[in-house]
Amino acid sequence: MDFPPYQNIPPMHSNLELREGDLTSSVSPVLASASNTLTSGVVRYSIFRARANRDVTRVQTRCRGTAAGATPTLCRVGLCSVDFDPVTGLPVYSRLAQTVNDPAMWAATFTTYDRSLQGTTRLIAGRWYATAAICVTAAAEPVLYGQGGGLVVSFPQSGNGQAQTGQTDIPASYSPPTVPDASVGAPWAGLY
Repeated sequence: MDFPPYQNIPPMHSNLELREGDLTSSVSPVLASASNTLTSGVVRYSIFRARANRDVTRVQTRCRGTAAGATPTLCRVGLCSVDFDPVTGLPVYSRLAQTVNDPAMWAATFTTYDRSLQGTTRLIAGRWYATAAICVTAAAEPVLYGQGGGLVVSFPQSGNGQAQTGQTDIPASYSPPTVPDASVGAPWAGLY
């Protein structure tokens, strides 16, 4: 296996392509029992590594005990490729596909939301990817199933989540200034 330059331990869970039936998962279903609150205007990335070539056209997320309040301005999930800067080793996210804006997504508690991605994306075995989720709202923010912060599963001294603040949508690309932060949990998303 090849690892990003700063990585010195093998990946364990969330960076592998895991299946729940025929679903490719960004976070191990075993680890996806924690709560992940989507903060308004913050894109939450969840990194994984594909183990097989496969085409994906749909994405699933699961709302926990708090739904999005009122009607959000934006609710969207995206799929990004993840490359690593050859000098710094930091991840670079590039959006490949996303769902249409759906303010009804995450409107009910304990519900699975299944949405189409705009187009088909081919996952390539061994490549790194990330799902991205954002909700822009002035009311209650939804809580999704996922991996809680503080678990070291993808990167040494960090978790597999990354947060990008000050956003009104999922950007076309993002180059964070630091490695993924262990305090940032990773929302669960299934791709198929």
